[in-house]
Amino acid sequence: MSATGCPFSSHSAEKTDVKAPSVNVTEQQESLTEEQKCLYDRLGGYDVVSEFAGFLLKRCIESPELGHFWNTMSEDSFHHELSNFTDFCSVKWGCTSAMYKGRDMHTTHRGMGITEEHWQGLLRITYDACAEKNLSPELTQEFIDFLEKYKSAVICGPSFKDCVLNNPDMDVRKKMSAYGVNKHTVFPKN
Repeated sequence: MSATGCPFSSHSAEKTDVKAPSVNVTEQQESLTEEQKCLYDRLGGYDVVSEFAGFLLKRCIESPELGHFWNTMSEDSFHHELSNFTDFCSVKWGCTSAMYKGRDMHTTHRGMGITEEHWQGLLRITYDACAEKNLSPELTQEFIDFLEKYKSAVICGPSFKDCVLNNPDMDVRKKMSAYGVNKHTVFPKN
C-alpha cells in the first residue's frame, strides 16, 4: 500500500512494473446490496438529494411555526442555502465528489433563536415530507437520525436581535458570547 493509503496510487516512492487492475466503479456499486450502499446512493444521487432538500425547505417556509426564519431572505440567499444544504447532506451521506463549503452547524444557526418547539416542528415537517415523497420507513428514520445528530448545534441560544435588545450597551461587532450569552441564556419576554 502506498503512503496515501490507496493500494492503486501512483504516488509511491518506488517505480514498479505492476499495473493496477482496472475497476469499473459502476459495476462495483451495482454489485453492492442496498444495505451496503451509502444513503446518498440509496436515495438516488445528487439530483434527488437536491430535489428533496428544496421540497423540505419549501415545506419549512410554508410552516406557520418555522416560516418566519425566511421572512427577509432574498432569492439569492435562499438558493445559496439550498445549495449548501444539498452539499452538506450529500457529503455526510457518502458522496465523495460533493464538497460542502458552508460553515459548521453551530456557527450557521447561532443567533437565530431556534427553540425546542421549532426543532419539533422541523421533525414533524420532515416526517410528513418523507411520507409525501414515499420514502420507506427505514430511510425516513435514517434521515431523522441524521438530523438528530445536529440538534445541539441548531438549538443554540437566543436570537442575535434579542441579545442586542437585552444588552443596550452591546458592541454588535462582538460575539454574543462576549456578553455571557450561550445556548442556555433565556431573556425575559417583552
